[in-house]
Order: sequence, then structure tokens, then C-alpha cells
Amino acid sequence: MNLLLSTTLYVLSLTYLLQAQPTQNHTCGVPRIRHQALLRFGSDSSPGDWPWHAALYHRTGRSVEYACGGTLISEEFVVTAAHCLYDPETGVQLTKRSIRVRLGLHNLDKISSDAVKEFGVEEFYVPDRFQRESLKDDIALLELNEAVRYTDYILPACINGQVLTSADSGTAIGWGVTEDDTISPVLKEARMPVIDTAECLDSDRDFFASMIHRCMFCAGFRNGTTVCNGDSGGGLFVERNGVWHLGGIVSFSKARGPGSNLCVTDGYAGFTEVARFVEWIQSVSDVKAKRPRISERKCLEYRQTLRDPHQFVPAITRDLGYPLKACHATIISEQFLLTTAKCAVSDGQLVRIKGPDYDISDNSTTIVLLTSSKLALIKLGKSYAKLKPDITCLWTDPTRITKDQLSDGHTPDVPMRYWSYLNSVEDDEAGTMTVPGDTLSCRGRTDGVGLFVKRTSETFYRLVGLLESCEPSKYGRVTPFLDEIERNVWPGET
Repeated sequence: MNLLLSTTLYVLSLTYLLQAQPTQNHTCGVPRIRHQALLRFGSDSSPGDWPWHAALYHRTGRSVEYACGGTLISEEFVVTAAHCLYDPETGVQLTKRSIRVRLGLHNLDKISSDAVKEFGVEEFYVPDRFQRESLKDDIALLELNEAVRYTDYILPACINGQVLTSADSGTAIGWGVTEDDTISPVLKEARMPVIDTAECLDSDRDFFASMIHRCMFCAGFRNGTTVCNGDSGGGLFVERNGVWHLGGIVSFSKARGPGSNLCVTDGYAGFTEVARFVEWIQSVSDVKAKRPRISERKCLEYRQTLRDPHQFVPAITRDLGYPLKACHATIISEQFLLTTAKCAVSDGQLVRIKGPDYDISDNSTTIVLLTSSKLALIKLGKSYAKLKPDITCLWTDPTRITKDQLSDGHTPDVPMRYWSYLNSVEDDEAGTMTVPGDTLSCRGRTDGVGLFVKRTSETFYRLVGLLESCEPSKYGRVTPFLDEIERNVWPGET
């Protein structure tokens, strides 16, 4: 088996405009230096983009060599891959004195920068079940010899507490091998999807069958966008509502052939699943994973069985006597629909939900008007498991939606590319989102039409808002009312 314990980043790079941020807060996963992305070719990051990325060096005699990446998670601890604590030539575990950690580093050739700080290792910790040959439980914690002082270029990342699935994607960073097989001196970044385990195994069963364990996952593309030599120990980061979480640790990729020190660039790479080690990390470092809100945790559950919203949108009908009045509502759990107040008339109103494999009529409904009185919840008389494939995840980011966040969007009646409208979206304090130029949503003027968008980092759609009026289109945003929605839909679980 040809195995590389280092794992590069070939992909789009970005040119940035710097915007300095206040320095008094130390919230994990939020860079202080903001960059406005202008799309270009390449993959270099900018200083301050990834202030939690660490460089691990091995010291032999008087020489010090870059060896691996790592991630700062607190003032005292760095997370890396356990195999990074071994001499790659002899296989012998290194001593604490043989490992140095540099933070704030962007260019390996410019370590004299004022932003760079160097630390020794007071102690390192490895799970009891770590196996160097199979790379099982390939994770380690380094306790630094002194507390880190946070700066614009040195900040901690958050710890991801949710197991990643093939619906997720993340950004891997490192000083890996580039297209011309040389180590990049400049820190690079690449967005890549998490790959379903079955697909990963099918791509190279001889290699991955013995390497992929319960606490690992595959990620990358088979077109050269992957991780390679020099990236080991670095992180794969997932972004949630503007906050970056360490989701995976670069562990291994396949070597090009017997005796080769270079990785293949057309295969997937293996990552340690950080969420599987949350309790261990906390027991050693006292750093807790940031627990997602209940609507995010439910989204993780629901999206495993989601139906493509372009293929099917449930028809919801409310009964106002004769004739029947059609409304749109969005299924957000097995027992709750979200719609506008206009569509929620009174308790006991008839609601019909017709899907490709079910036709539900329920007149035991209960109305819950949200504080705004613009949006309302309809509670069905009972929970319907058959609705699960059509449950929509909620948009949970309270900040303004930007083009950079999104892939595309649609309304139930007309799938559409939504990019052209996003620069002119206006939000007000009352939770109303105005979208000038949106003429598609008002076709038929059906109350309760939802606006669904897909983040660039996700493969599924989320409900952003519900149509309230037209000319111009106004949507009642969901995010200002998430707390109230969650208390009613998932009581006791928040």
C-alpha cells in the first residue's frame, strides 16, 4: 500500500480588500481582519484569513524543519494529527523539546514577521487507541509552554460538534504541494466537499478499505483539488453563520507509487472527524465544542432524507369555506408548518398537504402567531413521519445575505438563479426583506410563498423568508423569530 502521511490545495484563489475589525473580542472562529473576496484564479490566502492555523516544526540538532499544520483552539492548546508527533524517517515518537509551534505565520519564508510568535510544547496528548499504521484516532493535542496572546493574526477556531455528512463542504488550508510538486511558501486554501463513505470506498477500495474508520471521513475532488504533502495536521473548516469550526484534521492521502513521497492529485483524502473526539478534547483542554442551536441540529437529521425542492413542493390548502383558498406553507418538522399570518386563520382550520406519496387532510390544527404577527406556525393534529423527506431546513444566519454566501435560490413555482437580486436586498429591523426586481415570486400572488436559497458550502436549500407583499417583493425573514419558532416546534430541546 502506498500511503502519504501528509496530505494540496489546487483551486480558486481570491484577491481581497482589507477591512480592519475591532480587536477587543476573542470569539472563536471569527477572524478580526475581514476580506472582501474578488474572484480570481489561484489559491493563496491573505494574512489574517486563518488566524488559528499553526505551523509545527521538527527540531533535529540545530536544524528546524516545517513538518505539519495544526489549529489553535484556546490560549494553551493546538490540535494536530497524532502522526505528526513521529519522525517520518524512523517512526520514533518525538520528544516535547523536538517540537516547535509557530502561530500567525502566513509565509514559510518570512518567519521574522512581527505577526509570528513561536512556542514550545509543555506536553502532548494522544488518544489511547491511536494506531500509527492504520491512523486510527489520528488526533493530538499540544499544550503550549506559555499562554497565547491573541492578535489580529492569532485567534482560536471553534470546535465542530456535529458529525459531517456528504451534504457538507469545508475549506482546507495548508502549505501543501502545488501543481508543480513544490511546497508552497504561502498559506493556501481550497473548498472541498465531504464525500459519502461508500463513494470514497468505491473510488479506490484497495486503498481506503483499510484506512477509513468510524472516526474518519473522505473529502476533496478527483480533479486535483485535494490536500497533499505538507498539509497533514491542518484543518478542514466548516462555516456556520459567519463562524468557522474545525470539522476535520488532514490525515492521509495515497502516494503516487512505491517509494514516492508525493501524493496522487486525482483522489480523495482522509480526515479525522473532530466531532467524534469532542469529549476527549474537553477532558484534556477544557475546550468545549460550540453546540449548534436546535434548528441546526434538526437540520442535520432532516437533510439525510431531503427531497430535491426543485422536483417537489408540497401543496398546502386552507379551508375558508367555499371556494377553497390556496396558500403556501413550508414544512419545518413532522408536525409544524410555517406560513404567513394571512394563511393562518383559526384553530381547527382544514389543512391539506399533498405530496407524491401522501395526501394528508388535517382539521385538528392549532395556530401559533409569532410576535411579529406577520408569520405563523400551523401545528398539525399529530406528527406525520411521511412528511420527513419534505422538511425544509431554516436559514439561521441573522446577518445580511450576500452573494458570496450563496449558490442559487428559487421559489416554489419557479426555480431561478437569484444572484442578480442579492446586491439590492434590503433588511429592516422588523425582519422584512425587500427584493427589488423579483418578479417571479408574485406570479399568481399566492400567500405564503417561500424564498429558498442554497449556501455555497451546502448542497441543500434553506428557507430564508415568506412572501408578504409584491411590487416590490417583500419577504418576512425567518431569522428574527428563530427563538420563538424553536420553542414551539421543539419544546424542551433548545
